[in-house]
Amino acid sequence: MKKLFNNSRVKLAAALTVTILAGSVSMQADAEDVSGESWELLYEQAVKDAMTIEPEEILPVLAINEDEDQIRWNDEGKVLMVTLHRYPDSYPAGNEITMDYGDTWVTSLAEMEDWFTENYSEGQDEEDWTARFEMLLGMPADKAHTHFTAMWVDPADMIRPAYNPDVTDDEVLSNFEDPQNTDKEYKEWFDGNIIWSYFDSQYPWTRLGYTYDYADNGTEYGLSEFIVNQGASVVVEFTYTVDEMVEYLEEAN
Repeated sequence: MKKLFNNSRVKLAAALTVTILAGSVSMQADAEDVSGESWELLYEQAVKDAMTIEPEEILPVLAINEDEDQIRWNDEGKVLMVTLHRYPDSYPAGNEITMDYGDTWVTSLAEMEDWFTENYSEGQDEEDWTARFEMLLGMPADKAHTHFTAMWVDPADMIRPAYNPDVTDDEVLSNFEDPQNTDKEYKEWFDGNIIWSYFDSQYPWTRLGYTYDYADNGTEYGLSEFIVNQGASVVVEFTYTVDEMVEYLEEAN
């Protein structure tokens, strides 16, 4: 994995982790006050809440193995993942591409289909589907993302952005069980991403292997999330606009 942060930032991340834990009580109280508010306020509270991990937030996640119903495989041993973005020209359907521009955060297309079925099977609709998908995936609901791309990925080219990075293992951890023996490069990336997520850029990264759905719907679990490593080769199944994706999900329902 590419080293993204220098040692001083890693040390700062460790210090900030202590600060995060010390401030957990007040942050939880703030989050409980939000109901039916604007997405900006919901998002702000989600970022604060994601800084601390509570026992009830340790939830089941998908493991990438052939026993998991919400993982779709092809005959070449690759799995079908999906990402929301704003660069449709970078993902031409049917092409094999190399992910040269950085790590790409993805979720299982099959799990997204099931989420849609569970929540919208009776013909329910959203006023703004782009904003709803952004909320589901823990992104700012500023409608900056325009397209979905589904791609076939080798599981060996993915990690889980969590304390347990093994994509084939569904055990959810709330800390590094053995920090001294944790892969150094991954630990540096992880600590650096704490700074980037909560302070530099403001993202509700759960560190538990699932996206933070900050819609006011009674649950924080969005979808299990993974990262496709930079340099991976993937095959693009499709690239759809958000409206086309909704049509696809309706037909898959």
